[in-house]
Amino acid sequence: MNKLSIQHLALPLLLCILGAGTATATESHCGKPLSIASSSVGRSMVVGKNGALSGTVKDFMDKVSVDTGCTFDYKQVPRARAWMLLSTRAIDLLPAAVQSTDRDQIARFVPTHRVTPQLLTLDAKLPAIRDSNALLNARLRVGVVRGYQYGQQYQHIKAQLAQRGLLDEVANPETIIKMLQAGRIQATILPLTALADAAENMGVGKDLRAASLAELPQVRAGIYFSRDTVPDQAFSALDQTIRRLVQRGDYDRFMRQHYPAWSLKGVERG
Repeated sequence: MNKLSIQHLALPLLLCILGAGTATATESHCGKPLSIASSSVGRSMVVGKNGALSGTVKDFMDKVSVDTGCTFDYKQVPRARAWMLLSTRAIDLLPAAVQSTDRDQIARFVPTHRVTPQLLTLDAKLPAIRDSNALLNARLRVGVVRGYQYGQQYQHIKAQLAQRGLLDEVANPETIIKMLQAGRIQATILPLTALADAAENMGVGKDLRAASLAELPQVRAGIYFSRDTVPDQAFSALDQTIRRLVQRGDYDRFMRQHYPAWSLKGVERG
């Protein structure tokens, strides 16, 4: 074999060795597959009848996996139970979550986008309502989803409604839509994205009316990482990658692929 042939063989071999070294180094960031709590959350996470997961989060985390070498194991659990599992080290990641002070104490947060909770209704004849006082004075029956959090002012409004016997807490957005259609409640307080999947599936997406309440600010949504089960090195690599992809517009792009345009009004990059 001549010298030129050896050089031609040596270059691909060298590239393979370097590539393998890079993959090994990348894999070492996480070491083991990280578990992600999965449940139907709008079109961020959609669990099919056969258990298959799709949606914005799945597409985005697939991209994160490609860029970091980390792998993810999706565990299907009810949303309310997922927070308990995160706090007891049984789950590594909880995505599609709104940031709150209480949650920050048990896990590390990486933002993906911002949303604004609004007063949503199917009744076009309802009077204009722009703040919580007007809402209370209108004596509307309001439904909310149990376990959803949108900040202290949201909790305060819920408490005021509950004191007046005007609050219903239910398990999921699908129940909210059914109750709105049946007239059992007149309104709900949610971001449009949280109600988008249920509204579209039930054919009322474009019938929803949204009004901003003065007391409810924009909130950050993103991914919570267990402080105890995700090592610092893994978290650092994932944090940097997620923030880079978000700023590049990847999360926005996946949201536009899965959500109807009407539901993305007011959504901003994390």
